[in-house]
Amino acid sequence: ECGAGNTAAFNAWFADWTNVANVTDACGGGAVSISSNLIQTMNLCGGTGTTTYQFTAIDVCGNVNIETATYTINDIVFSKSKE
Repeated sequence: ECGAGNTAAFNAWFADWTNVANVTDACGGGAVSISSNLIQTMNLCGGTGTTTYQFTAIDVCGNVNIETATYTINDIVFSKSKE
């Protein structure tokens, strides 16, 4: 739905990908670095659109995993114009 709450919903979605990512490492432990890169934003009609990010996880041995995720805002409410 377009309107209020979209920013908070996006921020929660993004935090899930960056802060709560389920990463396991079989390389002797150590930290796994997670980074994000904005790939594309498409603004569509009425405040709808998509935002695509690439998330990269790298362990201490240099193993890399890359995932892409897209956040979409759909306008699902029909608004009737006044005549």
